[in-house]
Amino acid sequence: MNFDTAYQSLIIILAHKHMLIPELFVLLCLNILILVIGVEKLELKFHIGSKWLIATPMILTYLMIHLMMSIAIRISRITLRSRYIALVCVCIGILELGTGFAINTTIIPGSKSIKGGEFRADPLIPCKVETGCPQLFQSRFRFQWLQGAADVMVNGISKQLSVNWGDVVDGARVVMVATTDNDTGVNYKLVESKKESIPAFSVTTLCNQNTHFPDSSNFYNLSISTPTPLIQAIQADSGLEGRWMAEVINLEQDNILETTRITVNLVQISVANSSCEGSIDIVGKLQLCHPTKGLNVVCLMNTHVEYVDYITAGCDTCNTRGITNINRVEYSSPKPVYGDFMHTALALYGGHILIPQCSSDNSVGGCLTQNDKNVDQVRDQFVQLLRGITASGVIARRVLLADVGIEMPVQNLDKGVIGEKLEFGMGYWVTLNLAFVLMILLGIYELIIGWLNTNLEPLFEIIIQI
Repeated sequence: MNFDTAYQSLIIILAHKHMLIPELFVLLCLNILILVIGVEKLELKFHIGSKWLIATPMILTYLMIHLMMSIAIRISRITLRSRYIALVCVCIGILELGTGFAINTTIIPGSKSIKGGEFRADPLIPCKVETGCPQLFQSRFRFQWLQGAADVMVNGISKQLSVNWGDVVDGARVVMVATTDNDTGVNYKLVESKKESIPAFSVTTLCNQNTHFPDSSNFYNLSISTPTPLIQAIQADSGLEGRWMAEVINLEQDNILETTRITVNLVQISVANSSCEGSIDIVGKLQLCHPTKGLNVVCLMNTHVEYVDYITAGCDTCNTRGITNINRVEYSSPKPVYGDFMHTALALYGGHILIPQCSSDNSVGGCLTQNDKNVDQVRDQFVQLLRGITASGVIARRVLLADVGIEMPVQNLDKGVIGEKLEFGMGYWVTLNLAFVLMILLGIYELIIGWLNTNLEPLFEIIIQI
């Protein structure tokens, strides 16, 4: 067979009425798309409750089924067994469409953006200086804060909370825009102004470090009840095995009510005769280990306000322009500063703080796993726990002042809202992959048969004639 004959044969194949290349190519593209989504190389994010959460997998699956049915119908010159295989492929697709198994959605805070709009800044001094805020106003703030802080104390810091801050410095300071908004599902991803006029909360939590905060000087003891001895506080609770407790020694606050100093011992609760690099107390079947490195840990929590011209949040490399940690701005109550009320409400074990265990994948810090035994790591998570408690106070103030915010012109504003990510589980894309492979094999088989028939039939006729 010469070149011209081969070329003409190729043209005949491409124009053959049973040719499957277009369908197979589109099927391949759809399969690759579903595979890329399945292994999370491509993320499909939608607004909460979006119709596309249901429509997207239905459309993709329908297209896959339609193409497989088209290929099955057009396979007409192969064996009955192959047709049964094609029918099975189609049935697999129909099963996917009917059940939708392994198709899930995940809530992702701040995953969808709303650019532009109105920015309302925190008034900083919402109540008259002479009279201060009414008691009811203060109480509402405390209960709003307690609601957020309680979640931190149970589950650790959630992603929904952490997307509200940025500019993490040395694991100690974060910055949160001082705005007013009663929608806690919104985070301010970017706020930019030509002037340094955007108020921002600088939230610092650290332990065993000498740091001076602007205008903060003298400390005085807060009027809290004397903590119950830890042995007595936990002796009736056998469910504390494997947990860590911050045994509170002292609690103080500074002269401007913006910095709290807490001194604790980090204590590990375990079964008797467990290893311990420090002193031991026995409480029934439990052992209290006081690691030497966890004694007299002094932690500071500071929340002050500065003016900035650029602030971002909710990203790995967020930064703030204009923050100095020196140029403090006056702001009045209600202040998101840990004090006697929050301590009494959260330190439920005789005035001591139980460090939470991470309960789900949603926890991003401020909690421990069952196997955490390193004292340095426990101290770092305790620092984050204090940050989470303080940050939830900033959110509580933002919600409380939603009706008294000051409208401020800004050049750039980007708000993040809660979105849902569509996920194709392994059961979904593996099943469709299997059907796709079978269809590809059938398609290839059809092409080979078609080519052989086109090119060998003339040769057979010549042989028969001879």
